[in-house]
Amino acid sequence: MLLRWWRYFWGKREEIVALDRNDAELARIVLRIHRHRRGVAWRSVPLGAIAPIHPINRPTALASAQARADLIRPLAGQLRTEGRIDRERLQAVLPSVSAIKLVETAPQRFVSFEGNGRLAALREVFADVPELLIECECYDIRHAPRLQRRIERLRTAHGLA
Repeated sequence: MLLRWWRYFWGKREEIVALDRNDAELARIVLRIHRHRRGVAWRSVPLGAIAPIHPINRPTALASAQARADLIRPLAGQLRTEGRIDRERLQAVLPSVSAIKLVETAPQRFVSFEGNGRLAALREVFADVPELLIECECYDIRHAPRLQRRIERLRTAHGLA
């Protein structure tokens, strides 16, 4: 397990150098999501209902998303037919140290705070299938409107709102 985390952070080393104020705010938001969550549940969510909390715009993140898209393209036809990607299949095809993690900011509207690179790859390959269901780990923060506002402010700061 320790080796897996080491590889994860080693792969992020170039991104760490480029950290800015928005990244610090993202870290604070993620900590608050974990602290204020009422519950966590696995849910199948339509790809088109998931918005990123930050853009994938750094060269290393873009390259990683492209490599992931290339990994999933051979299975695209089969996954389109099935209409869903469960967590086991996602981990087998696009392995990562954590699941895709979301918060529901409005009914059937979700923001991803973990797994944005994998979601970018999925959006590229399945741009024509927004109803494709992705099994994600959903954190319940509906009782925390201030946290939801912080998420929206960060998305606005990134030009995503």
